[in-house]
Amino acid sequence: MKNNKNEKLKITIVSGFLGSGKTTFLTHYINELLKIDEKITVIMNEFGSFDVDGNHLSELVKVYPLLNGCVCCDMKSDLVQQ
Repeated sequence: MKNNKNEKLKITIVSGFLGSGKTTFLTHYINELLKIDEKITVIMNEFGSFDVDGNHLSELVKVYPLLNGCVCCDMKSDLVQQ
């Protein structure tokens, strides 16, 4: 696949409090995107050391978990590596 510098990358950011329905929303959203053959990757930033929600979503799409920290401050190198 050729890298087109003019092609825009669609990004959706989902945030919310614990138990607010983020994973439920993502599950439904991913299923809708898969119906129209969208390419989907999930980058999940978790503050804990275990990724429960990412394990659930990985049944649908590729999930890159970033555990134990803030992606913008502590984990920038982890994100770049993945």
